Amino acid sequence: MPYKGRPGPVLLFFCEFVFSRTRHNIPSNMAIVPEGGPDGIVPSEITSHNEASREKTTPSPGPYDEKNADIEVVSTGPESDYDDAAKIYVPQDNEEFIDPRLKDYPVPLVAKTVDLHNDFNEPILTFRFWFLSTFWVVIGCAISAMYYFKPYYQTLSSYAVQLLSWGMGDAMAKYLPKKTYTIFGKSFSLNPAPWNAKEHALIVVAYWGSCYAAYGLGPLSALELYYGRKINAGWGICFLLTSQMIGYAFTGIYRDILVRPPKIYYPGVLPNVALFNAMHKNPSVTKKSLKFFAIVACATFCYQWIPGFIFPLLSSLPLLCYFGHGQWKAYLMGSGYYGFGMLDFTLDWNYASFLSPLYTPLWANAHQIAGAIFCCWLLYPIMYFTNTINSQNYPPMSSGTFDLTGQTYNITRILTPEYTLNQTAMDAYSPPRWSTSYAMYFFFGFAASTAALAYSILWYGKDSYIAFRDALKNVRDDYNDPYLKLMSRTERVPHWWYIALLVPCLALSLGCIYGAEMGLPWWGFIVITLVSVICTFPNGILWGVANVQVGMAFLSELMAGAMFPGNPTAVLTCMTYGRQILEQNLNLTSDYKFGFYMKIPEKEMFWGQVYGTLLGPFVNYGIMRLVIDHIGKDTLIGKMDSNAWLALKTKSYYSLSVLWGVLGPKVLFSKGSPYSWIYYSFLIGPALVAITYVVHKYKPGWNIETRCNMTMILYGGTIFPVYETTNLMTSAILSLVFMGYILRVHPVWFRKYNYLLGTGLDCGTQVCATIIMFAINLPGATMPGWWGNNMATETVERFNPDKEFPIISYGLPYQEACAKHLTTTLSSLKPFLIISESLSKTTDVVEKLSSALNSDDVKVVGTHIGMRPHTYYSDVLQVMREVKEAGADSIVTVGGGSLIDGAKAISHALANNVNDIDGLDLLFRTSLALRFNRPMPPDAPETVHPSVIPVVSITTTLSAGEFNPPGGATNDATHHKIIFQNPAGIGISVIIMDSALTQTTPQKVWLSTGLRAVDHCVETICSSNPDPEGTKHSLRGLKLLIPGLLRTKREPGDKEARLRCQLGAAESMRAANLYGVKVGGSHGIGHQLGPMGVPHAETTCVCLPAVQKFNAKVNAQQQAIVLDAFWADPDVAATLTKHSLVKEKADLGDALDALIRELGFPRTLAEYGVGRDKLEAIAESSIKDHCCLTNAIPLESKEQVLEILEMCLGDQ
Repeated sequence: MPYKGRPGPVLLFFCEFVFSRTRHNIPSNMAIVPEGGPDGIVPSEITSHNEASREKTTPSPGPYDEKNADIEVVSTGPESDYDDAAKIYVPQDNEEFIDPRLKDYPVPLVAKTVDLHNDFNEPILTFRFWFLSTFWVVIGCAISAMYYFKPYYQTLSSYAVQLLSWGMGDAMAKYLPKKTYTIFGKSFSLNPAPWNAKEHALIVVAYWGSCYAAYGLGPLSALELYYGRKINAGWGICFLLTSQMIGYAFTGIYRDILVRPPKIYYPGVLPNVALFNAMHKNPSVTKKSLKFFAIVACATFCYQWIPGFIFPLLSSLPLLCYFGHGQWKAYLMGSGYYGFGMLDFTLDWNYASFLSPLYTPLWANAHQIAGAIFCCWLLYPIMYFTNTINSQNYPPMSSGTFDLTGQTYNITRILTPEYTLNQTAMDAYSPPRWSTSYAMYFFFGFAASTAALAYSILWYGKDSYIAFRDALKNVRDDYNDPYLKLMSRTERVPHWWYIALLVPCLALSLGCIYGAEMGLPWWGFIVITLVSVICTFPNGILWGVANVQVGMAFLSELMAGAMFPGNPTAVLTCMTYGRQILEQNLNLTSDYKFGFYMKIPEKEMFWGQVYGTLLGPFVNYGIMRLVIDHIGKDTLIGKMDSNAWLALKTKSYYSLSVLWGVLGPKVLFSKGSPYSWIYYSFLIGPALVAITYVVHKYKPGWNIETRCNMTMILYGGTIFPVYETTNLMTSAILSLVFMGYILRVHPVWFRKYNYLLGTGLDCGTQVCATIIMFAINLPGATMPGWWGNNMATETVERFNPDKEFPIISYGLPYQEACAKHLTTTLSSLKPFLIISESLSKTTDVVEKLSSALNSDDVKVVGTHIGMRPHTYYSDVLQVMREVKEAGADSIVTVGGGSLIDGAKAISHALANNVNDIDGLDLLFRTSLALRFNRPMPPDAPETVHPSVIPVVSITTTLSAGEFNPPGGATNDATHHKIIFQNPAGIGISVIIMDSALTQTTPQKVWLSTGLRAVDHCVETICSSNPDPEGTKHSLRGLKLLIPGLLRTKREPGDKEARLRCQLGAAESMRAANLYGVKVGGSHGIGHQLGPMGVPHAETTCVCLPAVQKFNAKVNAQQQAIVLDAFWADPDVAATLTKHSLVKEKADLGDALDALIRELGFPRTLAEYGVGRDKLEAIAESSIKDHCCLTNAIPLESKEQVLEILEMCLGDQ
């Protein structure tokens, strides 16, 4: 019956196919068997398929046996003695298996999914296949390669390709001409037969071969972007091609070991088999199944917008955190993003599908989960809370590398210009350190690698040896597997094909390595190739029976670093071949099994996989070349800001090459290293497997392999901390429900719907994620902020990369961040709180902080409310006594600049045992003399001790005084403010930003302090001694501050804009504090306006535009940089245009004037009540201020200052 669907878009076709009564063509040699099964399908005698003329055997009663199955499977075609394979058995609704002949099959999951029908006359390598596979491989590969160089990696979902190619293939079958053409004596047709499942499946297999960017793309791009080694197109494509193809060539060794045995069935391919069957079997049979898949996929697509975009908090529901009421230990134990993830659930299928809970056998997932729970909920917390290997110096669940202070390891500090290790620099800086969980990750990874080898040899070695031996002797195996028998009439790939692929790939690989000077010697290539080929066996066994593989990541990194110390390029090349050979080998073996289930002959499967992979390197290299040449190295490695481009994956390969090539096992695991014990894991893994095997031999009925599989338990220990622990709980529960309860209690429902449910969930999720990426993230659209997308994930960075403190923290609620850093960063158990008076009266900040900080170990020992503006000596002494009497070991401030200066002064005074105002004044004057190298006071103390009590500042304004090591305090008697500084250069230790808390700050204070931060940015860019790196920071600060201030002016509750302002304020201080860039006249004159009644933060509003107009004659180029940043932002540009400014005509002074007025502040001295009669005095004192002397045009005379003040005066 011809297909009756209407022509139209793919989506229309899809919906019509699913929900209508039309059905596809049924080939003429197929018959629909009524429900209840065909007559005469009964168990028959066994026929051996061993080519060595093995005798027929009489079946014995009992369970199915691989060698003597009670089944005779038949095939179709003109030369066949059987005709049953041409018939489709339709299982009744209450039948557990897809065909009654499979009821005793050794793998029930296969028997529930894969039927015994085959039509050998269906064409596969059709024009449709070549066209559609080429089309989708090129598109998918281009997308993955382009997004390889973006901050977020994305691929085109294989489910989208499967659905779209389904509709395209069907349309081609209907509309392409069926005429036969003859070229060079060969006949072919564009449309030889109806669209079928085999060619559709092979198209998707070809896409699988290149849907991800080639592994070699990382090393190639890292060599060019970081090592300055540009590989030409020929060698580059050759490297990508051979690194992927060699693995396919070695599949000839393993196809008889890892494909043909029935028990090695690759659980991960069954869902795709179920989906292809639903798409292509007789619609009268599959309509209900396909409709179920479509409903699940559509519903999932709609739902995933909620956790994926609208309500991301649903991605992690940490119960311990919710019930812990801000307690740090509860947060540490319960957080799936930062901590150990105990009882952290998820309603996001991206996370819930982590362990493939609807596909992976329950016994395999149970072992993985047991290993993960043992590590994350027991071992790692014990090690962390007992501070094993200084665990508390580092994040509890991090896969990063740190220095001894707990900050991200600055790898460039230990490298020579030739990218070798500078041992002297490393000794002066720090050896690399890992979190305890990451160290244990390597321990379990090394143990699992050798355990997998032991497991595969002990449990599967004998049978695998026999299969390999028979294959070498060209003796066909005697598995009486119905699926193998069904495919026995198709030709297998001859061994010489693999040899023909292997020899040129090996030769080209060696030629590429030496021709492109990639640093890997020939013997290293041979060693890593052999190891990868050997490791394919245990990984193939695990993948085939448990749906997991340990892979070559652990061994390739260790071996590369051990063989080629000090040679990072050789390490990159070695890791590429080591990983790719194994992965591609297993990709083809698993696809062969998929081909058996889909009845695709081995030769066609080989060509489809190789063809798809063959196209990839050309597209990958072309896109890489296009991106690097047009986007530029500086943008891709992060030297220039870009929201659209940042090669993070390339950077990770560079980091790996340095970690294992420059440092290597010799540094990481050597004697004296805290991780030297990790090497014992290579022995522990096999030993544990051997013990369980001995138990298995003595107690075979205990079924040790599926009840105590040490390889899988050890592998479970490697899952975290590489992934967030929020993945674990929900995935474990789903695995128990579907692969445990439903499979056993509702087997019929499982057969009909389980895999379709899983593929529907995966399909809807992947398509939704793809659309969100391309339609939302790529254009830069965002979801409006609300509590459901305010995810509490912390970012921690150092203000000065070369110094331990201050640390900047943002992303967590202030009380949680404070509790965390007091205990982990500062090891403080007795904090003292200094809280702003207004905050204490109008908010619950005191209660929240006290509740979060007080625990079994930590106790808030005192709280002081308020401190007068300008930080008077008497206030400092009063609070200092309270801190001293309470025995505090840290100070926490919540509020503005006066409290911050006060805390600095208290910490400084306590370290020097000061008890009165005179002593405090002397200490401050002495520290001032030390800071500016001035003459010491005559009665100065012999030694000024550095502060010992750390200060944590929870900021509420944008004044950014917390980033300045110096502080200021005012003498009660003289009312003179003195600048002081800790001789160690430390002011605040930890700075915590919480944008929600800043909403309590008065709007005028928020905006004016923000303008003060803008002043820092502008004056350091336009400074008399600008610095290129300092200018980058200041420009970044301006791009955050100006738009952020405008947004918070309009929407005071915009927390995202407030955080951007806070980050901008931090950037505004880096040029001066890190690079010594001087500020200028706006600061110098502004210092004199305070006594005139102009608020400190608002002096910028009066001075900055006038000073920039005055300086324009000498720094117009620097001012143009600021103006360009203003006009580049659409919101800022619209504001300037609103004030009648034109980009080509307005100067910086005009632009600043417009922005200040837009924020609602006075612009002139007259508006603050300062008249002309005060100008002389202001000018007189200004020329004594050091900031005026460092102005772009040094202000050395009153006349210069008066010229500026005249511009500031306004109408009188």
